[in-house]
Amino acid sequence: MRIASLKLDLALGVVAACGLCAFVLTATVGLNTAQATGNPVTQNSPAENTSSTIPRVNVDSNSTQVNPKSKQLSDAQSKEERKAEAHRIRRLVVLDFLEQHFPELRKSILKSEQKGPRRSRNAIKRIERDIIHLNELKQKHPGKFELAVAQWKVKTQIEITIAKYAKKENDAQLKQRLKPLVEEMIVVRKSILEYDRLAVKKRLGKINQQLFNLEDNVQRVVEHRLRLFQNSIDEIRTKQNMKQMNFETNPDRANSEVKP
Repeated sequence: MRIASLKLDLALGVVAACGLCAFVLTATVGLNTAQATGNPVTQNSPAENTSSTIPRVNVDSNSTQVNPKSKQLSDAQSKEERKAEAHRIRRLVVLDFLEQHFPELRKSILKSEQKGPRRSRNAIKRIERDIIHLNELKQKHPGKFELAVAQWKVKTQIEITIAKYAKKENDAQLKQRLKPLVEEMIVVRKSILEYDRLAVKKRLGKINQQLFNLEDNVQRVVEHRLRLFQNSIDEIRTKQNMKQMNFETNPDRANSEVKP
């Protein structure tokens, strides 16, 4: 029996040794294969081998950031849109004003727009400044507005004529064109000066009347001013007395009104 037991142990040891050798041989072959192909060797657990492979998704952190060039392009487009809208409104105002007061210049601007928008844009800007000045004058001196418009029209015609004929080097023709315009400008200027003289005369009449009232009625004016001042003083005293009476009759309420 003892001999049989020894034989059984010896057989089991041989089997274990053979299994270890097979494991080492398999590992060695796998390592050599990985080195030859350049692929790393990984040992996965049985659970990992049986599970399905989940693909990895790479998220670009810059995908949610705003591209600076795109932002600059958007800002530039917004700026151009604002400019275009401002020019559209300015153009409508200028053309409407010219339709009422200077139809010939309106036709020239529309014709200039067909040749090149840049020239017409600059002209519209200059005319807009003149219109603003004329409207301010209209608010202060309504009666002088038409004269100012007439002066502006003839001045503009002179500028256009000079720009048109200066390049032709024909001084005789230029003088012939300018002479009636200059004569008209002088007539308009004379009308403006007459209007200003009349306005000054009215203003001077009011000043003289005030001086006359002061010189002939100095004592009466003094008494009138003193009465006005006395009325103001009486009003202040009345308010103070009312506050004092409220304080005496109801001091608690008066104190509460004084507190901030």
